Amino acid sequence: MTGSGTLGWRTLHLFPLWGFAVAQPLYDLLARQSAFLSAHAINRTGLLVLAAALSLLGPALLSLLVIGARLSNTRTADALQSAISLLLIALTCAGIATQLSDGDVSWWAITAGGTLLVSMLYFATVAGMQIIFFLIPAALVFPLLFLSSASVRPWFSVSAAGPGVSWQMARTPHVVMVVFDELPTAALLNEKLEIDATRFPHFAALAQEALWYRNASTVATRTEQALPAILTGRHPLPGLPPEVSAYPENLFTMLAGDYQMHVEESVTRLCPPSICRSDRGSTAWSVAQDLSHVYAHLVAPPGVRSSLQPIDRGWKNFANATIAERADAINSAGRREHARAFISEIRKVSSPTLHFLHTNLPHAPYQYLPSGAVLFRHAPLSALTKRDGLDAWRDDERGVAEARHMFMWQLRFADTLLGELLERLRSQAMLEETLLIVTADHGVSLRPGELRRELTATNVDDILGVPLLIRDPSQDPRIVDDNVEIIDILTMIANRLGAGTPSPGETHSHARKTVFTHAGRQSFSPALFTREPPAMRWHSPQSELVGRTLTHLAEREPVMLGDAHYQLMRPGLYQRVDPAVFVPGIVRGTVTHPDIETVLVVLNDRIAAQVQLSGDPPSARPFAAFVGERWYRRGDNVLHIVGLSRTAE
Repeated sequence: MTGSGTLGWRTLHLFPLWGFAVAQPLYDLLARQSAFLSAHAINRTGLLVLAAALSLLGPALLSLLVIGARLSNTRTADALQSAISLLLIALTCAGIATQLSDGDVSWWAITAGGTLLVSMLYFATVAGMQIIFFLIPAALVFPLLFLSSASVRPWFSVSAAGPGVSWQMARTPHVVMVVFDELPTAALLNEKLEIDATRFPHFAALAQEALWYRNASTVATRTEQALPAILTGRHPLPGLPPEVSAYPENLFTMLAGDYQMHVEESVTRLCPPSICRSDRGSTAWSVAQDLSHVYAHLVAPPGVRSSLQPIDRGWKNFANATIAERADAINSAGRREHARAFISEIRKVSSPTLHFLHTNLPHAPYQYLPSGAVLFRHAPLSALTKRDGLDAWRDDERGVAEARHMFMWQLRFADTLLGELLERLRSQAMLEETLLIVTADHGVSLRPGELRRELTATNVDDILGVPLLIRDPSQDPRIVDDNVEIIDILTMIANRLGAGTPSPGETHSHARKTVFTHAGRQSFSPALFTREPPAMRWHSPQSELVGRTLTHLAEREPVMLGDAHYQLMRPGLYQRVDPAVFVPGIVRGTVTHPDIETVLVVLNDRIAAQVQLSGDPPSARPFAAFVGERWYRRGDNVLHIVGLSRTAE
């Protein structure tokens, strides 16, 4: 065939080439990470549209582009066809290189070598052309394999159409359930293994009024598995999507016969649309944005991937995280607003209601101060890295300690939200008529040199130990040190509602092999979360100076350090501040002046913090201090770094 005929069948080559280069890598990842689909609230119709778009839309548009070029110039069309084919071959090889290489040199070698070999076979031999021609059906095979995979198939099961088995209950109080994300029990405790009432007054107050299961543990380290475990009372099966189609018998379907539903699922979709309203569906554009960001991680060289926003800290809105100058983008899809909107919608009605909230707090990114103001931060956590593809902390005590403190601030904001929830229940005259359950899906490790979420011998309690507080007005409060797991929560709810065992099969922790056993011991390390970072003072040791002007230094001789003697990180952060929205939070930099050993952070003519320098002159000595929102004013803020010399002490 020659001329237009040759061009016609060659344009069909773009479909299998696109399939290998773009569609199949994304299909493979989505089949392994189906929570992405749940987070975007993609239903079975959306899945079909997604599969059609991934396999057909791209190559169809490219084909039209080539055909359009053909109308004006045959040589241009041939060159364009060849260029597109070469690009798709290169992307295919880049994806393979990403799987096989561990550095930029090997990635480029595999990509370049593979592209050269395949392109020579394709462009220079008849056999190569014929192979691609016979692979044209792959454009349809790839989406069919994806839609029939074990993790996606439940979307198309019959059970997805309606609820499962309903409970027969003797009692129908209001039920309020809050599941925090990435909250280890240890973080709430003081040295006496009590909830720290100073840092977390609302958690502590609730523990005084509830059954506090102090040794509760999770059964999964991933949200997409832990949430179904909580809601079904069963160990999650690997590969199943966190969808009602995969888990038809769950808390929502079992209460559906008698309860109204007020449900906010941030990752899962276990509540059927027939009984739960949902406005979480994503636009096609937002899904396309996220998929393009994911694809960049699949084909980019390691050096480029490290500069991309991570895709393993959540399930959507990856692109927004690149807009570093916008506070609303850093607000991680509005976690603060979603939680407060949920609380504000709780109202007392005559019929019993299930209010369920899974909030991505205090999960990273660590951005909130206890008040709810945003700690304005541009870069990822400096001490967090990758080890064999897993999140791990560097062996950097200072960097990890800083992360712990930011985590603790955000956890205190979670405590603030819990207080707002309790006050809402009181104001609606619901607290004494409500079964209240507060728990978490899993914990997190914040230890130098350790994996962040994967279990090891030293971080097991940090990750598996989770809070569980159940406030039932009909039961006396107490501490329960029995070993329970999050899969026992459904049974506990059923028992309190007089529904008995919710479903046949495994329901009690003691009847099954647990992930870890800590009978009779409490190996939590609350001191880990309360230690102060080296060279970083969060509370000034000279408390009489904080809040005063430099004139109150009396006999001390302050040295106004000029630009030549210190360097401030991101000085532009102090412009256009709105304390109701965000504050810079951590002031950091280095001092080179050899005679200075103490630094005063002066904000808007007031001493906001005092820091002792670490290290020895003449090297540049780092400093860092937390400056809370009360020291900032709306608009531009004036920051000075003032040194106190050795002789001034």
